[in-house]
Amino acid sequence: MQSAPVGGPSPRGGEAARLVASLGSAERARAEEARARLTALGARAVPALLASLDGSCPVARESALEILSLIRDPRGREPIVAQLHDRDPRLRQAAAAALAAFPVAASVPPLARLLARDASLEVRCAAVRGLIELFSAGCEEAIRSVLGALFDPAADPALRAAASGVIAHLQPREREEVLARLGERPGAALPAREPAEVRKALADLASPLPERWKTALNALTHLGHEVIAPLVDEMVWRSQDAVYCARGAMVLRGLGPRRLRGVAEHLERVEDPLPLEALVDAAGALDDKPLIYRLRGLIQRLRPRLSAPPDLSASRRPDDLERVIAKSHLLLARTGSRVAIDDLRDALRSPDRSLSAEILAAVEMIGTKDEIPDLVAAWLREDEREEAGAPGADREVFRDRLRGVARTIMKRDRIRSTNRLFAALPPPERRAFERMHGVPRRPAARGRARSTR
Repeated sequence: MQSAPVGGPSPRGGEAARLVASLGSAERARAEEARARLTALGARAVPALLASLDGSCPVARESALEILSLIRDPRGREPIVAQLHDRDPRLRQAAAAALAAFPVAASVPPLARLLARDASLEVRCAAVRGLIELFSAGCEEAIRSVLGALFDPAADPALRAAASGVIAHLQPREREEVLARLGERPGAALPAREPAEVRKALADLASPLPERWKTALNALTHLGHEVIAPLVDEMVWRSQDAVYCARGAMVLRGLGPRRLRGVAEHLERVEDPLPLEALVDAAGALDDKPLIYRLRGLIQRLRPRLSAPPDLSASRRPDDLERVIAKSHLLLARTGSRVAIDDLRDALRSPDRSLSAEILAAVEMIGTKDEIPDLVAAWLREDEREEAGAPGADREVFRDRLRGVARTIMKRDRIRSTNRLFAALPPPERRAFERMHGVPRRPAARGRARSTR
């Protein structure tokens, strides 16, 4: 996600709306660029993407579903479920694929119903593939409907072939049992991919043709953990290609927790921001606390590079690094960890750091009274920018967000605005706090004279 500058976010809402309007463009390069940019905007693009789902352009709606699956913002799940009932079978297919990116128990029943009831074979196959992805991501209940399709002799062969993809995700004993029931030789191994086939799939992942790169994505996902190293190497080689790295992230997430643990070593060796961002997204999908805690080391490794001269040719601009750091902070905060709180405080106070939605969300989750002065400093810096005449179209939105984060912390920790912490602030910051929270009410004097009769 692109980080907003310290002086408040730039007008992302307007940018997102303009980009969404380009998703249905007949110019392929323009549409691909819009997809990549919206994916980079992340959570800030979600409102515009959700609004586009009610539009009349099926191409734009299909692209919006794909991008929502990449961003994985919880706000997108229910609107995606609603698209499963659309009259257009291609949109139902896209919605089934997008819903698989939300590995929670509530995502399983809609796909199971789609598999059981939809009249379109292609949609039912998409539902099976989505259920397999959910199973691979830890939703064990998703396998029931998949095995039902796999073992149904009356089912369409294409549907059974799609359901057979679950075999690659089973443990050895489970795999033998399924193969035996299908009449295959117990202990039969799945066919290995030839190196040339892997190289072709990695190359096709860059194709501008949706049918080609989506076929490559499915092939790489089914390859399993063996694809991680060559895929990461390819993303590093294409480190300036935001679209390719976004698709690489889709492959990694599609591998699921059972096969994704190999990303840890790459987090420690990759330098380029876009491949790193894909790896951080994969770590979040894995939801493995020991792995997420290692993101602290990534933050510490990247932080000194923020003050280095921008290396535009290598796609290592400070904003790109800030985006990786911000996502890492958010994942750490979701676990309740404060191991990287010093860097969060630095982001709030430093005029050279970017304050993104992820940074503020992380502070809101794990902040205490100790971070309130840092939020006040960010507010004061915004006041100073306004007085200096610096542009800031969304300045009030930014201030409202700072105010909301501070109030959440104060409510959670039961901190009153009359707390001595705020009285001890330096005068400029104390006045900034009063503007941010409202002037604290003074306690009534105890020695007030009683009125005489």
